[in-house]
Amino acid sequence: MKSFEEVIYLHSRYIDRCRNIIISKHDLVDRYASRLRKLKRISERLEKILQSLSAAVIIDNKINNNETIEKLHLLLFYIDEIAIPSEKEIWRRLSNIQPMVLDVDIDEQLKRIERIENLLKTINNALPKI
Repeated sequence: MKSFEEVIYLHSRYIDRCRNIIISKHDLVDRYASRLRKLKRISERLEKILQSLSAAVIIDNKINNNETIEKLHLLLFYIDEIAIPSEKEIWRRLSNIQPMVLDVDIDEQLKRIERIENLLKTINNALPKI
């Protein structure tokens, strides 16, 4: 749970750092590109944690503590309603930049976000309701 909370915090922090990037089509400051690559890595980490959580909830049925379930519902709600839409907005805004400038495949980022959204739905449906 601690690593899940940590990655959500980092994800939120880098979304805030990347949100205000003003970019012309050919002028991407290295510092901003670095932030975007960091956001990509954090988001990939979030996806892996959600995959593990999905297995714990669906396959192993390990989560049965009401306090933990409630906390998970809140964290998943935040990710679903705030974090992922914000990240999606950032990548869509950057989609007109040449991928070579960023060294990031924007389409792949949007596909990963879609996978995360599906994982969130799956976990939410499998978690017991309080």
